[in-house]
Amino acid sequence: MRRLPVALAVTALAVTVASCGDDDDGAGNLAAFCEAAQDTQRFETVFDDLDPTNVEAAEATFRTARDAQAALRDLAPEAARGDIDVVIVFVDDLIAGLQPGGAVDDRGRPNVYQSLRPRFDEVEAAGDRLRVYVESNC
Repeated sequence: MRRLPVALAVTALAVTVASCGDDDDGAGNLAAFCEAAQDTQRFETVFDDLDPTNVEAAEATFRTARDAQAALRDLAPEAARGDIDVVIVFVDDLIAGLQPGGAVDDRGRPNVYQSLRPRFDEVEAAGDRLRVYVESNC
C-alpha cells in the first residue's frame, strides 16, 4: 500500500489543471497547461490523509481526482494525453473496486489496492513522463 500514494502523485498535477479552460479545437492549451502545472504544491496534500480502510472517504478522494484528470486531459496537448489516460483508467478501476460489498484484506483494506499493485509501475511511469513533458515544454 505504500506505493499507492506514489502511483497517484500524478493526480496532484491533474487536480491543479482542472480549473483551467480548454481550446475550442480540442488540441489542448499548452499555455494554460503549463501555467497550471507550476502551481502543484497546494495539491500535493490531496492524498496525505487518505485512510485506505475508510472506503467512503477514499472513494470520494479518487472521484475528485478522476474528475480533475478528465479536465486535465481536455486541456492537455495531444502528446500528454496518453499518459493521462493511463492514470484515468487506473483511478476508474480503483473507484470500481471500492464499491460497497467489496472484499477486504485482514487489515480491513479493500482488496482492490492489492489487485492493482502490478499496475503501480505503469502509473508511476506515466506520471514521470508527464513531469518530463512539463519540464521540457513549459
